Amino acid sequence: MKKAIALALALTMGLSLVACGSSSSGNSSSSAASTTAASSESSAANESPASSESSAADTAVEDITQGEKLNIKWYAVLPDTHPTITPYAELFDEIAEETNGRITFTMTAGGVLGTEQEGFDMIRDGTVQGGMMNTSYYESYVPNSQGWMMPYTFTDYELALKYFNEVALPDWNEQIESSTNTIAVNAVSPGFRCLTCNTAVYKPEDASGLRIRSMESPMSQSYVSVLGGVPVPLAWAEVYMGLSTGSIAGQENPIAHIQTYNLFEVQDYLVFTEHAFILSWSIFNADFWNGLSETDRAYLTEKFTKEAQMSIESVNTYTEDTFGKLESEYGMTVITPENGLDKQAFIDNADKFLNENFTAPEYDGWWDFRNAAVEWCEANS
Repeated sequence: MKKAIALALALTMGLSLVACGSSSSGNSSSSAASTTAASSESSAANESPASSESSAADTAVEDITQGEKLNIKWYAVLPDTHPTITPYAELFDEIAEETNGRITFTMTAGGVLGTEQEGFDMIRDGTVQGGMMNTSYYESYVPNSQGWMMPYTFTDYELALKYFNEVALPDWNEQIESSTNTIAVNAVSPGFRCLTCNTAVYKPEDASGLRIRSMESPMSQSYVSVLGGVPVPLAWAEVYMGLSTGSIAGQENPIAHIQTYNLFEVQDYLVFTEHAFILSWSIFNADFWNGLSETDRAYLTEKFTKEAQMSIESVNTYTEDTFGKLESEYGMTVITPENGLDKQAFIDNADKFLNENFTAPEYDGWWDFRNAAVEWCEANS
């Protein structure tokens, strides 16, 4: 019955693109527009020009209702129910209220405006002022950044995001702006990739010969090889159908995607490998961002710093809730170290694979970046 339902759904269901590096189009029509305006108290009108100097943060709070009216178009490829997207809606409502409707965001989620590649291009040329963008689109613009994408570089979700928000992103922003005309204001993540399939997998050998969906990039295909399977590059929009028909046996993505995209309907097992970290940035068109007043930039920087923490809390809550439902409601079998998963075998396989396939001089920078990230996390754990 599960398979029949899945096949029927596959024929009628157009999955929206997920922020997994795929550049194929999606049709999910979820759209979140956050343009609520509410009154906010302001003392600016009563303040004398000769008042004592205030901090930049105080100035931003006092003056934020004054100035040019802004309506910012915001792109998201994930649907508005996804735990990395819902915090944006909350933030944008808060901004509209605090600015008395002077700064509003209109977020169009679910890839309605186009594929993620198209969304990236729209932000770069200013058609859309900002959005959430998977960092895979920056691989060619930030040298050696693929080093952090190597399997098992990170093992702690919140520590990884702390590293990107406090260390990597400030270092990268100059390169990002000069090469892509975008500015990143925070890093967010739906979590670690895990394997789903219709075969019980406890160690890499159990996945031998299994055709597992991957993205096109060599690093993405390496994830599947590390898991023991055969990588099959496939557009995300085709994954559900491929899993339904058996043309692919599995896929790997964060747990949140399993519920968001109903993968539990076509997959029997979740294997808690946590083999790779997914990262996205909240970005603005650089010309738009630099054209804002200093007060507005300071205010929005502060708000998106807050949004990064909101996203962590949202993803943690959603993942915990979904994890509990996978077996009790969705009928999946969850394989973890507690019931036999040999996670160390996957880690060892990753080390073996990387040392056999990424040793050419062209990858030296990748290893330097990876090692620096690992060392920082160890020092700050």
